[in-house]
Amino acid sequence: MKFSLIKKTIIYFIFGVTLVIILAPYTWIIFASIHPAANLSVQIPKEPTFKSFEALFTGEVFQWIKNSLFISLTTVVLAVSTSGFAGYALSRMAFKGKGTLMYGILLSRIIPNTLLVVPLFSMMLMMNLMDTHSGLVLVFVGLATPLNLWIMKGSIDNIPMEIEEAAMIEGASKLKRFFSIIFPLMRPGLATVSMMSFMSSWSQFLMPLILISSKSKYPISVGLFSAFGTDPGEIDYSLLAAICFIYLIPLIVFYFSVKPSMDKGLGSMGNISR
Repeated sequence: MKFSLIKKTIIYFIFGVTLVIILAPYTWIIFASIHPAANLSVQIPKEPTFKSFEALFTGEVFQWIKNSLFISLTTVVLAVSTSGFAGYALSRMAFKGKGTLMYGILLSRIIPNTLLVVPLFSMMLMMNLMDTHSGLVLVFVGLATPLNLWIMKGSIDNIPMEIEEAAMIEGASKLKRFFSIIFPLMRPGLATVSMMSFMSSWSQFLMPLILISSKSKYPISVGLFSAFGTDPGEIDYSLLAAICFIYLIPLIVFYFSVKPSMDKGLGSMGNISR
């Protein structure tokens, strides 16, 4: 009995310490963003102010937010479109070497992004896409495609072929079958791909840092880094915390908007042989 109590106490203590470590940065962000003289310590402000949040909607910070929203939402649209059609083809078509192709697609994602910086930089220069949002979107879509294809293929694998065959007997064309029958049933996979594409493009730092040189074109991830300045004495911690707070909101909103459908999509990775 005594040993059981000690064991529970240790478990709860470890859990409590872990929870404090996890929540400490978010606690600092909340308090520092409304503190008139914020620093690196967690301080509850006696006279909260929202001046830092007002500054976010003027000047370059607001432009960074708009840039990130444009890049991330465009990435989601292209990622869903390309992986949707390609996933359908991989799911419904049988051809020699299909399993090898699927493994090859997946293995391409084990290559660290840092190794891709130089070739991607060269490709963007050749296509005159350096320092452009369109070039950055293409890179994000390309990086997300391998895993997206697996998710979309798995989602379509779970749709019975008999549904399509019934529509085929009724005279529906392949495009009509895809958009009228398959596309609505792909919702779990579409939600999962949308969330993962949005999250990866919104939080990506390395590629924008290398491929975007104009400060006015920065996404908020790079803008947040540049807000640190070069001298520790120059840092406005209150503004920095407010940017961090705003940085989290689109991720949370997007997550909860697609969560009901996404819960069903994460468990469907499909069968390679199908």
